[in-house]
Formats: sequence, C-alpha cells, structure tokens
Amino acid sequence: NESLQKLNESNVESAARAALLHLPELFREEEMYMRVASLSYTGDVRMALRAEDRNKVHRIVGGNTEGFRTLYRPALQALTRAGILTQSSQSQSEFRQRLDVDSRARLLLGLPERFLLRLAPASTALHSRRSDLVQEIARSGPSQCRAALEKALQRVVRTSSIQQSIKGSLTAGIVRSIRYAAAKFAAGRASVAIRAGATAAASASATFRA
Repeated sequence: NESLQKLNESNVESAARAALLHLPELFREEEMYMRVASLSYTGDVRMALRAEDRNKVHRIVGGNTEGFRTLYRPALQALTRAGILTQSSQSQSEFRQRLDVDSRARLLLGLPERFLLRLAPASTALHSRRSDLVQEIARSGPSQCRAALEKALQRVVRTSSIQQSIKGSLTAGIVRSIRYAAAKFAAGRASVAIRAGATAAASASATFRA
C-alpha cells in the first residue's frame, strides 16, 4: 500500500533525524543505527537502560546491520543530498554532519509537530509558530538540543506500554515503528523477511494514527 509505505518512510526519516541530533559531528553508520535502536527505550520504566539493556541494543544492531541499512540508508542519502551530511571519501560507512544552527533547524523541521511542542518550554510552545520553536531549540546549542530531545523522548516512551493501544499520536507511532522493526532485525531473518518486517512496521504505525 503506497500510503502505508509513505508513512513508514516518514517515520524512518523522523527516527534518523532524531538519532542524528544525538550524534557528534563525526560518526559511523553503525553508531546511528545504535542510536535509532535505543530511541524506543529512552525513558521506558520497564526497560531502563542498565548494562543488560545496553547489551540488548548491541544485540539488536549487531549482525543485523544490513536490515537497518535497508531502512535507513535512503534517509542518510537524502540528508547527504540536502547538504546536512557528508560521506567520508575513505569509508562509505563514515559520515560528518554539520552542527551549525541552520542544520540543526533543518533536522528539527523534519520531526512531527506534536513532538516539537514537547521539546519547547510550555510558555514558548503556547505562543510560537513551528518555525519559531525550531529556531529557538536550534539556537540553544547541540548539547542543550540533545538534552531537550532526550527529555521529550522519555516523556513519550514513559507514557506508552505494550498493553496500551495508542492512537492519534504520530510520535508514538515512530516509537512503536522503531521498536517493531528492531525486533524483526533481532530475529536475524533473511533480507526478504526484513523487508516484510519493515512493511509490517508501517502497518502497525498506521494503526496508531487512526
């Protein structure tokens, strides 16, 4: 289904942008996948990031890089074409991202509006346009931006659970889509099954927007 495919692509791109906002200027492709895999556990009281949980994230990504690449390479390529990323001339798996205010703002603009409102202080969010919110967050600097993103993710994940059927929230859809895809990759299935899992992740995400 074309609409579901577009939704999944949008969720993947949002996850990639959120991951990049957590990463340093220089990073390896696998580091981004690690960050993507960890996003859906940020603030989860049932899966608090202790040593064993960090190992779980490693297991999700380790040995399943091709699965993550299938989903996230297009997003990396799009951001490279946009000038936000530069691929290393020595290794296709190494990237450099721009950390200036404009680049952070462009990454933030690709996140769902509801999530952006969670990033901004309540007083600002009530009275600002989307573009103003983005500029304020971007101007706060890389570390402050990461901290705000972390807090927002914690609030989103903390309020969701396996038993809950969360609808009408694109942010929750992103979290669930990441988690669903990561679980598929962790099973170590063949690439065809991984692609099928990505489609299923899109379908699952769509139910949360209904």
